Amino acid sequence: MPGRRWPSTRARGRPGSAPSTSCACSRVLGVTPHQYLLRTRLRHAARLLAAGEQPVTEVALEVGFADLSNFVRSFHRAAGVSPRRFRQAARGDRKIFQERAAAAV
Repeated sequence: MPGRRWPSTRARGRPGSAPSTSCACSRVLGVTPHQYLLRTRLRHAARLLAAGEQPVTEVALEVGFADLSNFVRSFHRAAGVSPRRFRQAARGDRKIFQERAAAAV
């Protein structure tokens, strides 16, 4: 609707509003609330992958990712390896790092 002001634009800058809270979190934590939540979920996923036998899909769902491909992409971006490869490395399969090094040469 042209000319209509949505509540979020009226609340901007007021204490307790989403933009105000986001700025406060960024100052205190050094990251946005979304980044903090994502990192927290991925750290939890890493612990689950390293310690358990749950399928990657179950780990993704347990830490709050509804979309497996988004989880794998986010995990890979953060850890540098896929969840499956991370699990192998956590179990002591160092061969994956040798393969990576050989591929880089």
